[in-house]
Amino acid sequence: MHDVIPVLVDEDRTFSRQLKLFTSFWDGVSSEQNIASVFIIDKMGILRYKYIGQMTEDRPDIDFLLDVVEDLD
Repeated sequence: MHDVIPVLVDEDRTFSRQLKLFTSFWDGVSSEQNIASVFIIDKMGILRYKYIGQMTEDRPDIDFLLDVVEDLD
């Protein structure tokens, strides 16, 4: 059984702009978009995992992310 994992939805892109995770230009294409990112922060507020990137080939899958969360306990 897993604890609830909070997910931030940044509809107005306020947070993503502050973290520089929003762009209007990527890889030769002009398009407003958030840069795909995953942050896992432990109960003490320490960043334990970070992924930032647009390439779908290297994005972590859910099983990997759940393993990271389980290893925090």
